Amino acid sequence: MKSKGYLKKLYHDEGLSTNAIARRIGVGQSTVSDAIQRHGLTKALKDYAKRPQHVPFGFDFKSGKLVQNRTEQQTIRMVRQLREAGMTLRDIAAHLNRKLVPTKRGGVWDSALVGRLLNREAKEP
Repeated sequence: MKSKGYLKKLYHDEGLSTNAIARRIGVGQSTVSDAIQRHGLTKALKDYAKRPQHVPFGFDFKSGKLVQNRTEQQTIRMVRQLREAGMTLRDIAAHLNRKLVPTKRGGVWDSALVGRLLNREAKEP
């Protein structure tokens, strides 16, 4: 089996699976799994499992914590201002799409998404 540093580079830094590592270095998958266990490289995998399944709009997940995303927070402020100005949810969604404001996952804005964003913000302190 290759050195611990090389295995750590493949497993942690590149994020390869044990199967992909085994194919790359030409050994069996169980050999790679045993080496990962032996070198104690499984901790990061457990940390990754603690990541929330859904990171809300306006936040990013870094170092195990939710931190505010500055550009998404500006979008939230803009949505609130447009709503206070009397625009409907549908009009706000159309405005955001015209301005090419990105959503969290690169989709398009619709009235339901804007409504969920405003309702969530109203509930949070």
